[in-house]
Amino acid sequence: MSPVRTVVQGEAAEGTIGPERVLLLKPQTFMNDSGRSVAEAAHFYKVPVGRIVVFHDEIDLAPSKVRVKTGGGVAGHNGLRSITAHVG
Repeated sequence: MSPVRTVVQGEAAEGTIGPERVLLLKPQTFMNDSGRSVAEAAHFYKVPVGRIVVFHDEIDLAPSKVRVKTGGGVAGHNGLRSITAHVG
């Protein structure tokens, strides 16, 4: 991974996973406004909306459990709501 850079209202680092180039972003905005950071990073790094993957906490899951989904609603999660509003 490259050094962490703070250019998009968050900490961003670039690297590779196998043959794929990846960008990791940790927004430094309030969680309810994280979409602003995600949108700025997508624009700055020219990441198409369809290539954005969001990882977030889920209080309804037991520890060490993971749920993977594509699309769907925000289920009351204000951070996801912000990302949807800013990115689409």
